[in-house]
Amino acid sequence: VLICYIWKKLVCIMALHLLEDWCKGMTIDPKNCLLVTGVSEEFDEGSIEPILRTSTKYLSECKIRGRMFVREEGAFAVLCELPSAVDPLQVPSTITVEDGVWRVIATGSQPSPAPASNVEFLKKMSAFLGKEGKT
Repeated sequence: VLICYIWKKLVCIMALHLLEDWCKGMTIDPKNCLLVTGVSEEFDEGSIEPILRTSTKYLSECKIRGRMFVREEGAFAVLCELPSAVDPLQVPSTITVEDGVWRVIATGSQPSPAPASNVEFLKKMSAFLGKEGKT
C-alpha cells in the first residue's frame, strides 16, 4: 500500500514538472495549460482533441499543443492549452475513454510538489521496500 502511494505521488510530481517544463520550452503560460496522461498509442492528436472537447463543456475550446511518450507510464502525455487561465475546480481529474482512463493535470489542481530531496528519499524508500519484499 505504501509503495502504491509513493508511486502515485511520484508520478503526480513528475507530471506536474513535465507540464511546467513543456510550457517553458514552448514559451506558453502553464496557468493556461493542462497535461493529459495515460493516452495510449492508438490515439493520435486528431482523435484526442475531439474527445477532450466533448468530455466537458469547460474543455470545449482546448487546443492540443503537443504529444510526447512518457516511458515511466508506457503511454503518451498530451499538452493542451485553453484560451484563459485554467480553473482547477472546472477540470475533471480523469476522462474515461474506451481503453481506460486519462488523468488530467493542471498547475493549480495538484498539491505543491515535494522538494527534490523528498522525491529522492521516496525513490530510495520504494527501492528499499521492494528489496525487503514489503511491497
